[in-house]
Amino acid sequence: MRRIFPLPGRQERESTGGRHHGGTGRGRRAAFTLVELLVVIGIISVLVAMLMPALGMVREAAKTTKCLSNLHQIAMGIQMYAGDHHDCLVPGDYWSPLEVRGSWKATPSCGSWAVILAEYHYLPNPTGISHSITDPELWTDDTFDRDNVLRCPSGSDDDMSALGWPTTQTDARGAQWTTRRDDFSLVGARTWYAVNGAYFQDTQASNRKLPFQWFPDGDPYNNNPDYSTHRLSQFKNSSRLPMVFDGFWMFQYNTAFINARHNRGKATNVLMADGHAEARPTDTLPDADWYLK
Repeated sequence: MRRIFPLPGRQERESTGGRHHGGTGRGRRAAFTLVELLVVIGIISVLVAMLMPALGMVREAAKTTKCLSNLHQIAMGIQMYAGDHHDCLVPGDYWSPLEVRGSWKATPSCGSWAVILAEYHYLPNPTGISHSITDPELWTDDTFDRDNVLRCPSGSDDDMSALGWPTTQTDARGAQWTTRRDDFSLVGARTWYAVNGAYFQDTQASNRKLPFQWFPDGDPYNNNPDYSTHRLSQFKNSSRLPMVFDGFWMFQYNTAFINARHNRGKATNVLMADGHAEARPTDTLPDADWYLK
C-alpha cells in the first residue's frame, strides 16, 4: 500500500482557510529590499548620466539650426532691400548728412542694418523693433521682443555694455546684444548678430575692404566723406564671402568680435553673400575670404 505524503503548505492552508498570515511561505507577496532598491536607483542614475550629454547635443543642434534659419531670413531681407535700391547693400550703420565745422561731427543717427531692415519690413518677422523709444528704453530689457530673427538662440540676454567690448572669440561679451535707433523715427532694433563691416575703411585698411560700410564711409575727418555703397552683384566668390555672423556689432577688423557660440564654443554661424548659411570653426576666422577681392 502506497503512502500519500501531504504537499508542502497543505496543513497550513487547511488551518487558515487557504490564507497565509505572515511567515515565509510561498504565498507571501515579494518586495524590494533596501539593497535592491539602491541597485535600481544606481542603474537609473548611470543611464541618466549617459543620456545627458546626448540630450545636451540635441539641444545645441536645435539652437544651431534655429540660428541658421534666422540668418537665412536675414539674407532674404538683404536681398529684398537690394532689389528695391538698385542692387545696393544695406548700410552696416548709418549717420545722416555730416555737419563739418572745423572738425568732423555727425548729426543724429539713422540706425543700423538691423533697424533699416526691420523698420521697413524687409525682415520676415520684424518683431525685434520698438517704436517711439527714448534713450533709457534702448537699454531696457523688456523693450524688445526676444522672439525674432535678430536674436541668436545661443546669444546672451545679459546687458554687459558697462563691461566693455569682447577681447577674445570666446569672451561672453561677444554673445551680448547691440541696440541701435533711428533718431528721426525713434524706431530701435536689438540684434545678437554682427555684420562684416567697419567704419572709415579707407583710413583703417584701404587694401582690405569689407562688404558692409558705415555710411558715409571715406575719410570724413578730413572733409572727404564717401556716400557710395557696394552692390551685391559686385561681390566675387559670393559663396565664400561672409556677410552676417554670430558676433558683436560689426567686424571692425577685430577678430574678438567674431563669437564662438555653437558646438560647445567652437563654431560660429556665418551667412554668405550668396544667401546660404553654415557653421564654421571659429578659430579659423577670419580667413582670406573675409575681405573683398
